[in-house]
Amino acid sequence: MNRHVLKVPLLILVLMMGAGGSFAGQEPAQPVVGGGWMSLVSPAENALVVARKPTIKGSFLKEVVPESIVIYIDGTDYTAIAAKTSGGFEVTPPLPLPSGTHQLSVMAQDREGQAQSYTASFSSRHTNAFEEIGSNNHLTATYDYILKEPSSLDNTTSDWSVEANLTSSSVLRNGPWKLSLDGVARYKDQELEIAAPERRGADVISYTAKGGYEKNGVKAEAAVGDVIVEETPYTVTALGRKGVSLSGDVGFFAFDLFSVRGDTVYGTRGGLSADGGTDRHIRGGSGTIRLFSNRVALKTVYVDGGEPMDSYNISTTGGGREGKVLGFQLTSDFFNGKMITDFEIDFSEFNPDTSLPGDNTREDHAFRAGINGAAGIFTYDAIFEYVGRDYEVVGNQWLAKNREGGRVGGAANFGTQTLDLHVSRYNDNVKNDPSLPVNVYWEANLLYGLNRWPSLPIWITYKFGHQESDDVAGALAKTLDTISHDVNGQVSYTTGIFLTSLSGGYSKTDDRTAVNADSTAWNLRLAPGFTWPTLTLTPSAAYNETLLGQLRTETTTLGLDGMAQFFQSRVTAEVGGSWVFTRTSDGSQDNRSLNGTFRIAYSPGPLLSGYFVPTVAFRGQYDRLDDKITPASDQDNLTLFLTLTAEIPVVL
Repeated sequence: MNRHVLKVPLLILVLMMGAGGSFAGQEPAQPVVGGGWMSLVSPAENALVVARKPTIKGSFLKEVVPESIVIYIDGTDYTAIAAKTSGGFEVTPPLPLPSGTHQLSVMAQDREGQAQSYTASFSSRHTNAFEEIGSNNHLTATYDYILKEPSSLDNTTSDWSVEANLTSSSVLRNGPWKLSLDGVARYKDQELEIAAPERRGADVISYTAKGGYEKNGVKAEAAVGDVIVEETPYTVTALGRKGVSLSGDVGFFAFDLFSVRGDTVYGTRGGLSADGGTDRHIRGGSGTIRLFSNRVALKTVYVDGGEPMDSYNISTTGGGREGKVLGFQLTSDFFNGKMITDFEIDFSEFNPDTSLPGDNTREDHAFRAGINGAAGIFTYDAIFEYVGRDYEVVGNQWLAKNREGGRVGGAANFGTQTLDLHVSRYNDNVKNDPSLPVNVYWEANLLYGLNRWPSLPIWITYKFGHQESDDVAGALAKTLDTISHDVNGQVSYTTGIFLTSLSGGYSKTDDRTAVNADSTAWNLRLAPGFTWPTLTLTPSAAYNETLLGQLRTETTTLGLDGMAQFFQSRVTAEVGGSWVFTRTSDGSQDNRSLNGTFRIAYSPGPLLSGYFVPTVAFRGQYDRLDDKITPASDQDNLTLFLTLTAEIPVVL
């Protein structure tokens, strides 16, 4: 018997609710706010209750229609889980309320048809010792079992596999102090070997422990584990690694310090490695001074470190990388968002390959100057930026170097119409190396949107591009000289259960070099959708045609996605698939492919007071390829799975 596990997420269909209106000629009853029609029994109004899930009880001083009662706590609707009678109600939140002040809102209709409304406040803390204490945990376990598979998958797909994931979030807070621990643990096993970096058995995939203090404008926080470092765009931005960080903010001064691993690791392999030199760590910090009532901020950043050779999700050529950067950023906002300025300048020393002999460190710089703002219906932005040829920063491998230029644009929102226009011009070879060409890239983008009819939004875009090279002296022809035009648009329509969209596009590229690789392309897609309370269907049809020189390629795609629920949502059926027909004018390609999936799942709903939610599912995948040019590549594969899933939410 074949087995296979693949975690299948539980899909929940949101039931559509219709809103009723008043009868013609009748004025809707105006709600009576307050006025003694109700009293809050527990907790008393403005009282402090010590409980994580306090039970709220209310008493009606006049009879109301139980079906008309609506209960909100802090804006969340608790009506469905409340016990309601004509004389009162009782509700207990299923999840702990955060400590602090809460607002209760109750609405109902009395026997005379008069709408009533009541609002009151109360406060809560979780225990006498701590304002907030708790742990929110969610365990999902999946067992997959292959019932049928093609022989081609015998050595590539495990017949069985097991995976369990535990997501945990815990917090402890009292007064200005707060501690938290978040993490994900995983257990995995399967018939075949598990591809790196995962491994058999249990592992802690991610974890972050934080400790913080906040009171009277003083903030401090320390973090250990998976941390994210965010400084400036040209120094370190969105750097996520294992390590430690410390931040503080008081008055007009703020600071950030960090030390993270130079390599990326999966799970707990290697730990934090807080010790060691900068050849295997990235360390640094920043300090910010705010002046003129926080209208001006000056930030200084320093980063020093190294990245070893290839690690998880990071690819390098040659050996490791080392470097350091010193940066300065100045921002200002004197006119309440109407004119915001942002200036940055950075200086780097970088060795791109530490495995080479000698000192290969290169020095360079980068800077940018930007301005943006909004006034009334208008917004605008402009930026000029320069990144040197040899400017690089450890931990910021996606930074585009050897680039200079700028962008300017603006937008206007006229209520039912929007207009956005941006123009940019960039070039490379910023050092003007005479042995290399200078490639110039112009681009203009125009967006127009029409929302005069809410059920019929329309938008259209146009993009102009010009790429040209200023070649080296003596070159016979330009290596880059193209002009492109792209037009795209979409019209959507919604009414009742019906939602559809029609989209399309056209593009043309004029290659004016000796290669003369002119091309045109156009596409059209129709995607109607139908939504009922227990059924959704979304068919689609698309056609795409490209012309490159004399070669024409046509692609037709038909698709269908659907989901239905039966027996009070205990049974869920899903289907999805696409049929693709592709052919070329020269006969080099002529194939048809059919890909489809289905899933039938049964869940009895929450058991054991909601602490256990099981699901059993039968699912399958069908793939067929009919290649008229290369019949040997034809495929006709059907794979069937049995999946058992259990979800165990535990809130402590």
